[in-house]
Amino acid sequence: KGKDGNAVQWDDTATLDRFIGQVQSAAEALTRENRQLRKQHQAFAERTLKLMDTDLLRQQSLWKSSLEEFRKACVELQSRGYTGDAMRPWKSHWDHQLYKALEHQYQHGLERLNEMLPDFQVELVFRQGQLQFKPPLEEIRAKYYRELKRFLVIPDRFGGVGDANLFKAMIPRAASSFITIYRKAELLFHRLSKGAHPFKEWVVLGSINMEELALEHLAEPEDWEYNFRMLKTKGREAEKL
Repeated sequence: KGKDGNAVQWDDTATLDRFIGQVQSAAEALTRENRQLRKQHQAFAERTLKLMDTDLLRQQSLWKSSLEEFRKACVELQSRGYTGDAMRPWKSHWDHQLYKALEHQYQHGLERLNEMLPDFQVELVFRQGQLQFKPPLEEIRAKYYRELKRFLVIPDRFGGVGDANLFKAMIPRAASSFITIYRKAELLFHRLSKGAHPFKEWVVLGSINMEELALEHLAEPEDWEYNFRMLKTKGREAEKL
């Protein structure tokens, strides 16, 4: 049948020529559309393979921009007439490919997370008669755990191109790794809290009444000479710290 729905008579050459032209035009349009879809499919494949080698810890901006490109391409296809129902299987396919790439980098990141977090500047200061961390240890711990959480919840916020729930399932599947991560974190804070102990003897004089101490222990000139020598020795040792 022709474009108008009427049967084409084989002895009507003019109508037959129009019909052949219509078929050829439709075939060419279908070929062009198929070529564009294949090109888009190949672009998705290349982008997904690239994400497989994109560090999720250090290159999150590249992950974000790539996902935006995926979504932009899907919106463009819908604007060309592809319905949500027609695109659902295709989107599902690419969500599963993205899942594989994300899971690979997520697991890799979990293994290095404690060692790869941003450096925190921490000072040991003498204040109010005692050694203290600046910022306080509680504040350091809170900031550290915020950085941990920022990475751990990535699958929950990833979204993909169609089925966001698919990626959320990644977190409970990786839960066994979280125990090791938090154990390492607490070990780190234990070491940090102990780090101030070797310096306490250097500030002991700042936490006592020097006048009372001198009256109690410095009775003879030899006592003063001995302690002056000790101060000089300790001073030289302090310069080496």
